[in-house]
Amino acid sequence: MTDIQQHAAWTVRISFHDVDMHGHVHNSVYFPYCETAITEYLRQQGLSEFFSPTAHDHAYHVHKVECSFHRPSSFEQQLYFHVRPVKLSRTTIAFHVSVYAAEEPTPRVQARIVWVCVQKGQARAQAIPTAVRQALMPLLQES
Repeated sequence: MTDIQQHAAWTVRISFHDVDMHGHVHNSVYFPYCETAITEYLRQQGLSEFFSPTAHDHAYHVHKVECSFHRPSSFEQQLYFHVRPVKLSRTTIAFHVSVYAAEEPTPRVQARIVWVCVQKGQARAQAIPTAVRQALMPLLQES
């Protein structure tokens, strides 16, 4: 097992329904892939309870997505998603996601996804709860 495989937060084998007419992963498919990788990363870090949509009076919505596509990925290829939180503000959490193929040392895709904490039932941003902030701070320092 390579280092890329071993440290992946999530792995996916590309399905036929995720490719375009050229046999490459459609660019838009990377967004749900990255969201799943972030969810898996938080689960692996023991933080799922902080982000449960039913357990709190707040939720996290995607505020911004930036994505750079370096090389295409194809049907049946295995991809490895590496996630790290990179910034924590009063109301937002930014994650960096790098997507690798096992045989390559450089990412095929890199994304930056920013979540904003909102009060449920309203679209207004609110401060990230102290417990969430304290749980995420050590992960930021590891980055």
